[in-house]
Amino acid sequence: MDELERLEGRKREIEERLEDLVPKDSLIFTIPSIGKTLGSIILARIGDVGRFSDKKGFVAVANSFR
Repeated sequence: MDELERLEGRKREIEERLEDLVPKDSLIFTIPSIGKTLGSIILARIGDVGRFSDKKGFVAVANSFR
């Protein structure tokens, strides 16, 4: 049980740090079903999605990570 509590505490710490690091006004969060965690992962891999002129550019870059 102690290990579970420790891991839950660590998870909370990481989530709090993500809140500070990830821009909350990013366009990525306007996509349905994109929450804080997935949005943070996408932003870490792709960067600011506002740099794409359309969804085709975004999809092309996203597909390159496969």
